[in-house]
Amino acid sequence: MLQALRVLLKKPPVIVGIVTALMFQVIFSVIWMTAYSGVNDRMNELTVAVVNEDGEQSKGIADRMAETLPFHTVSNLSAAEALDELNHRKIHMVLNIPAGFNELLQTAGSTAEIKYTINEANPVTIKSMMQGVSQSVTNTINKQATAQGVQTVLTAAGAPADQAAEAATNLTTRVEGTTTSINPVNGMNNQMVPM
Repeated sequence: MLQALRVLLKKPPVIVGIVTALMFQVIFSVIWMTAYSGVNDRMNELTVAVVNEDGEQSKGIADRMAETLPFHTVSNLSAAEALDELNHRKIHMVLNIPAGFNELLQTAGSTAEIKYTINEANPVTIKSMMQGVSQSVTNTINKQATAQGVQTVLTAAGAPADQAAEAATNLTTRVEGTTTSINPVNGMNNQMVPM
């Protein structure tokens, strides 16, 4: 058995196979894995477009979003321009405040919707980050809208405690986020190709 193993290890195809397997491990560890180094450290280099189609009514919300997002934000684009920039990968997500957003926030029993558009042709790490940001932004605006709504309801009329509680329950989900993807990519293997 030992003799057969020695003979096998002297054959050139076996030597090439072993060297190739070892080189693959070295190349993978040094080149491929170092590509992931510092991915989260460069988040501020990503760009998000904040499109405010609601005008002055939602200007405060749009400005707060632009200030608080941990990314470079652009707010001087129209919806069409932002989608074009997204399609050409110059920006990484479009955050759209539609017309009538603020009015829906002020209407009891209604929900306002923020629209997010993400380009799936971007690397999977960017796509995942942007999906997380869309959830976070929606939750933050929802909390602000809820607090405003509860304050308005309670100060408008000295309502009994049970009515105030019911009003607060109705105001807990005032903002919903809708995410749309362009250039869908099927399969994890295809998403990892840009890496």
